[in-house]
Amino acid sequence: MNKLLTIAAFALVALTTPAAAGTLTGEYRSASKPDIAGANFAVSGFNVGPVAIGAEVQTAQAPHRGAVSALYSVNATKTLTSISGFVPQVGVEFGKNASTGKNFNFWGVDAGVSHAVAGPVSASVGYRHREGFTDRKMREKRLVVGLSYAVTDATSVGVNYYRYNEKFVPKKTSGSSDVFGLAVSHSF
Repeated sequence: MNKLLTIAAFALVALTTPAAAGTLTGEYRSASKPDIAGANFAVSGFNVGPVAIGAEVQTAQAPHRGAVSALYSVNATKTLTSISGFVPQVGVEFGKNASTGKNFNFWGVDAGVSHAVAGPVSASVGYRHREGFTDRKMREKRLVVGLSYAVTDATSVGVNYYRYNEKFVPKKTSGSSDVFGLAVSHSF
């Protein structure tokens, strides 16, 4: 709970700091199999040369029980030239899984494309691969499909569907899960 309060405080500071630039996104995620829920907070869009730098905190917990799992990562994303209104992006990330009994570092790559559908509605699709470094304690593949609606020039709401395929070692657990997310993004 203290981690969530820290994240909320960070979000509040980021939203109220006029000198900052970028996008802050908060998302509630829920999966029915396994029965878990979580939150994802991401900040992105701080331009450093040709790439945008960002960070992400991802949490999950079985409803009202068990430990909270947490992933922390930093990323660099490059938005490529738009082709007929389709905007492709590619990125890399490095992070740490800080879950009980599963502490390890990981790397990841991702790619996606977005397109304005009609008026303030946009659609996106993306793929991400994450893997532990030398110990290979984690291998995650994720497909995401989403729709967002621009409420204002700076704020949008969205719904996302995630299909995860995960493998953790040494417990040798693996499986797929379907996750739905409700997100709010704000550019500042």
